[in-house]
Amino acid sequence: MNTDDLPDVGMVRYISPEQVKQLYGASKKAERAKPDGRTDIYAFGAIFYEVLTGKHLFLDDSEPATAEETLTGHLVAAPEPVHEIVPDCPEFVWPVVSCCIAIDVEERYPRFDDVARDLRSLLRDTVPAGHVLARRLAQERIKAEREAAFAGWRGRTARR
Repeated sequence: MNTDDLPDVGMVRYISPEQVKQLYGASKKAERAKPDGRTDIYAFGAIFYEVLTGKHLFLDDSEPATAEETLTGHLVAAPEPVHEIVPDCPEFVWPVVSCCIAIDVEERYPRFDDVARDLRSLLRDTVPAGHVLARRLAQERIKAEREAAFAGWRGRTARR
């Protein structure tokens, strides 16, 4: 496959399903819609999955795959949950990863802030109290609570 035909992407290994659909569905580059941030969230999720498991979402690195097989895999893959591959990985990590790598763009996290929020939430539940990250997470929680409190206060004063 000629990579000049691919939409603006990094690696086919981490291309999002919507980019694959654009590749096969639009005959001219001008007709392709520009992907949004959820494309990057998919790539992040695929890389995160690979970091956690040591395996790609669907590729078997011991056997070379064609570009066509790789692109199609992004449309149909059903990756094995992380905790089934790595038993030491807590099960509660999988929902975050699976939301990042959802094939349907509408089922994916809409923004990286949402991914970060959920990852921080996982950390808050697992970091020991004396750990250096515990202080950082506590500071972030306090800051978020203050911002939420002042946002409510600003809303009340604006209505007066």
